[in-house]
Amino acid sequence: MRKALLPILLGITLAGCTTNSEVRSLVKDKEWRSIFNEKDLRGWEKVGNFQTEVKGGALYISAAETNENAWLLTSRTYRNFDLELEFLMDKETDSGILFRYDPSQSGLPNTLGYEANLLWNTDTQNPLGSILFHARAKTLPDLLQDQWNQIAIKARGDHLSISINGVKIAETHSRASMSGRIGIQVPGKRGQNIAVRKMRIRELADTRISSPQLEQLYRNAATNDLEPIIAYETLDDWQNLNGGKWKLNSDGVLHGFSDDQNSFFVTKNSYRNFYLQLKFKIKKEDNSGIFIRKHPDSTNVSLNDAIECNIYDHNGFEHAYSTGSIANFARAWSHLVDYSDWNSMEIFARDNHIIMYVNGQKSSEVHLPEKYNKAGNICLQAGPRFFSDRKSSHVYFKDILIKNMDRP
Repeated sequence: MRKALLPILLGITLAGCTTNSEVRSLVKDKEWRSIFNEKDLRGWEKVGNFQTEVKGGALYISAAETNENAWLLTSRTYRNFDLELEFLMDKETDSGILFRYDPSQSGLPNTLGYEANLLWNTDTQNPLGSILFHARAKTLPDLLQDQWNQIAIKARGDHLSISINGVKIAETHSRASMSGRIGIQVPGKRGQNIAVRKMRIRELADTRISSPQLEQLYRNAATNDLEPIIAYETLDDWQNLNGGKWKLNSDGVLHGFSDDQNSFFVTKNSYRNFYLQLKFKIKKEDNSGIFIRKHPDSTNVSLNDAIECNIYDHNGFEHAYSTGSIANFARAWSHLVDYSDWNSMEIFARDNHIIMYVNGQKSSEVHLPEKYNKAGNICLQAGPRFFSDRKSSHVYFKDILIKNMDRP
């Protein structure tokens, strides 16, 4: 990665939404094949000044000097594919795997395509396995430093995902680049190096995307059809689980206060596919969230049964699932929240596809296991602080609007 700026500052628009019924195959999938012959750089092009060596079936790439603009690129382009390789690097190395870089344009490959970032440092917006500026990777505790690790990249239509050692850690939908070269970013400083081996690719059937991105689809459908999820004359359509206090103020602000236990304010209605928008205000390190698709018959709200769209920051860049994350599944960018003012949140739910936005920025996205593809309650949380002597939290919600996409 180079110059890891906040994605908010870059103003990048992320897009994409497809389902199997919306993609038409044009050619047959191909078999796996190697893209490195383990002997030389035939089929690759060097850009910039760096050193390479092939030994033991692996390709070693070293920076010849401090240089931020050096890449090793495939000679040909690829569109839809599964790519797998193993990499070896130390803690100081800053590198990445480029894909769908469009060579017909002028600019850096990681801005004209995508980069699966390879950087051990966790104190960053784009830790190892992130799709640079597009999807922030989860932190994996079992990464093998100074040993071989596997990275798998899937580029299927506008659906992109990254797995490390068999675990999916980042995904998004984007149409910023649909075809291009694959490459390896040369480490930026003299003395840094990366080794790769077992590089293979399986080209997939070409696809034709016939639908708009999920966000645009839902926003368009809900333009004049959003409904308040709270009737401001009464709270009869909600129930309080696990104690705590919930109060609707005269100005339409819902105030939740926890004690040392989780408190949930739960809709009596169930929703499966929906578009939800709201505003929230919270103090830093106070704990909240929006749980969706809780089983209607359950008197407990848990991650085994529901999906948590998190509102909780306590540890900066290293926070595992900060505000805007889909807990346990997709990690949000850090520093999305203004603690002195109201913040906006949007949640898009279609089948197993969930997307979150915070303050207009896509914060996380995931395709969930099938067991979460069900109707259920929406639950507002006022939770205890887990990393503070003061256990209670205060949270405020207002302008909570929903469009039930399953209803005509």
